[in-house]
Amino acid sequence: MVISLTPSHKKELWILCFVLFFEQINYCAHVLMMTLGLPNAFTTEILFLVEIFFLLQIILKYKIRFLSAMIFPIFVLLLYLLCWVALGENFHYVSGNISERLFLYCLPAYLCVYMLRDFTDLEKVLNFFCTFILS
Repeated sequence: MVISLTPSHKKELWILCFVLFFEQINYCAHVLMMTLGLPNAFTTEILFLVEIFFLLQIILKYKIRFLSAMIFPIFVLLLYLLCWVALGENFHYVSGNISERLFLYCLPAYLCVYMLRDFTDLEKVLNFFCTFILS
């Protein structure tokens, strides 16, 4: 399948798909590492750093939208911290359930979608990406 898009737009859509499918990519990486007999203790952390690197590329390109995009993540982070203060030593019950999904999946996906706002030709990249993930 050949995707004919402008290089920068194609790159942005690939970053969006990487962020949206982070959990599946993480599972694939863990399975691949276990199959090859390699240690996979830091696979999630390495993929998270790659995700942050990709998000920084989008943030640097759309600097103007970044300040308005940060309103919701800051609000969510404040609620997270207030929950930490209110629950005290029982916070680990809450944080164990929501920390990974919130900081690895939800907030990066929100930032990426909010910053891009141009989803023309997303179907082409999404189709290719889904085929790649499922195979």
